[in-house]
Amino acid sequence: MKNDYTFIRHGQTYWNKNGIMHGQYDIPLNYTGIKQAKSISKEVKNEHFDLCFCSPLKRAKLTASHILTNHKNTPIYYDDRLKELSKGLLEGKHLNSEKLLKNEDMNFINKFKIESKNNFLLRIKDFVNEIESKYTNQKILIVAHSGTIKMFFFPLIFLKSLSIKHITNYI
Repeated sequence: MKNDYTFIRHGQTYWNKNGIMHGQYDIPLNYTGIKQAKSISKEVKNEHFDLCFCSPLKRAKLTASHILTNHKNTPIYYDDRLKELSKGLLEGKHLNSEKLLKNEDMNFINKFKIESKNNFLLRIKDFVNEIESKYTNQKILIVAHSGTIKMFFFPLIFLKSLSIKHITNYI
């Protein structure tokens, strides 16, 4: 089973621009993010996608809808497993979310109801296993979040279980 994956991160949001932790909080693209989505749509205009899987959060959905204006026959499937890491009670706060992914203090995670990196990885692995078992030799577009896309590349062992012919990343 080999599929060809293209990963695209959603465009900018007001919270991205201002360093506000968003996680799974459902916020739309800002003006710059809409311009980015339109721009990437032009960049991949001549690509072929058999399927599109997308996070159901507004910022990813709007990015995907701009991309798929040039791919009218590409079906889109929204999947909760493609949501960003849940930052729990810290969503909406001005904090460095990268630090959350690098150091997992379980007391901190439990206190603020943050999704663990292990649970996040298992969620993405479950998605990949399902896609790889259902589809063969497909050109698959995935529109999601930076943390989600990073999980696709996290451990080398995980990559070995994912049959990839070619990866294009338009982040």
